Formats: sequence, structure tokens, C-alpha cells
Amino acid sequence: MFALADLTELMDEAKKAQPLFQQLMKNIVNGMDVNPDAVLFVELAPIIDHGHAYTVLTLAPLKGVARCEEKIKNDYEGNHLCMLDLVRGSIVVRTEEQVAEVLQKLLDTGDVVRVKNR
Repeated sequence: MFALADLTELMDEAKKAQPLFQQLMKNIVNGMDVNPDAVLFVELAPIIDHGHAYTVLTLAPLKGVARCEEKIKNDYEGNHLCMLDLVRGSIVVRTEEQVAEVLQKLLDTGDVVRVKNR
């Protein structure tokens, strides 16, 4: 791994990585018995985030520069290299077996920095 000079360079790398990450996430979901476009519901209401329905596979836009700057300043003591989630997305599954399957597929593709199981 190489050190990036600043947030601009980090954002440039994130833009390059985003299509690869999105394809990886699509490949993982397409290899499972789930519908990636299925809308998620809580108490019979769809989960809406920033005006969009949350689905089994949700591919988020790059984290914005202003939010990155805020996190770097407030959470990472000015160290832009601590930013981990510029390129992001989620896969929501129903069973522990599916969680294990997704995790194994991620591990098989390379380094996993962080996984959240909510």
C-alpha cells in the first residue's frame, strides 16, 4: 500500500475503485439466492434513505468531500489516511448462513478492512 498525499488524491483513487467495488458487490449478490433489487421494509414501510428506497444491494455514491473533511478533522485528528468508507455499499441478507457466505466471498476477493453486521 502506498501513502496518498492528500484528500484530493484519496478521492481520485476512490473514483477509480468505485466501478470495481460495485461490480464485486453485484457479483456477490448475483451468486446468491436473493433479489438485489428487493426493497427492504420495517414494520410494513419501505426504508427510505435520502429519497431512495433501500434494497438488498445498495450501492452508495462516493462520500462527499465536505463530509470527508469533517470526519478527517473531527474523528481522525487530521489524518486523511484513516478514511475507509469513501466507496461504500451494503448487502442485506436474512440468515446467518447468508452473512457467512457474503463474508467468505469478500474475503476470497482480497483484503477486508471492516464489516458491519447490524
